[in-house]
Amino acid sequence: MLKVASLPVIDLAVGTSAIHAKQLHRAASEYGFFYLRNHGVSLPPVFSALKSFFESRKAEKMKYHQNNTGCFRGYVGFFEQGGYGLDESDSRASTDVERQDLKDFKEVFHCGHSISREDPRYDELVKKGYYDLLFSPNVWLDSIKFNDVVQQYYEETLDLSNRMLELFALSLNMERNTLLNMSVKSPVNSMNCVHYPPLSLFPTEKTLSEEQLGIGSHTDFEAFTLLAQSGTEDPCLEIFHQNAWQAVPPLPETLVVNIGDLLARLSGDVYKSTVS
Repeated sequence: MLKVASLPVIDLAVGTSAIHAKQLHRAASEYGFFYLRNHGVSLPPVFSALKSFFESRKAEKMKYHQNNTGCFRGYVGFFEQGGYGLDESDSRASTDVERQDLKDFKEVFHCGHSISREDPRYDELVKKGYYDLLFSPNVWLDSIKFNDVVQQYYEETLDLSNRMLELFALSLNMERNTLLNMSVKSPVNSMNCVHYPPLSLFPTEKTLSEEQLGIGSHTDFEAFTLLAQSGTEDPCLEIFHQNAWQAVPPLPETLVVNIGDLLARLSGDVYKSTVS
């Protein structure tokens, strides 16, 4: 049985920005992961909307598949992603921490920050091949209710992300707006709404390997990730900490925050981009 990781829980409703920054510094430098409470993001509505979408018929979901949308937005099916691994400059990339895992047993609805054709950066982004991958228009469902709920969740998490950028800057003894100004000038905000079904529920005609995972071991490449967990009381998320895999169980009404490669680099690797 996996040991449960003793991650810090930071409550944004208790204390001052200076206190939160100090707590962030400890959590990010010692663990690279922590829980966030009283974050201001409403979780039940989006979980309900996504549950309804992922339970819909495959033909319905495929209407919004990336192969049909022509961009890196919309639906992604089972076993279509994987092999993220670690940054090649990371010393752990050559160790047993990074495994060559199978394609992910998950399905995703993806959206993020869009840039219009009127934006002065548009032509250059298209020329470099970044537009469809990072900044294309979002793909929305026929359901206005679903779209409104997911859009509201995206905006709430974006507001929280901006607040966190301020606190991370303070935690690194920077001016409050240093990281936020860097992000606002050229934001790359991405939101993956992911469904990881129990392996036992996969159709019997498909034989799964004993090594199958929802997602293989990796570090995130961005500054940080805000992760909401729902639908299970089991610790499905694991992190590699103190030379061992440890469980990160869901805590009601919290978000899990994990440090990505970018923030690790910006901090001079004082902050840990922990493998999960």
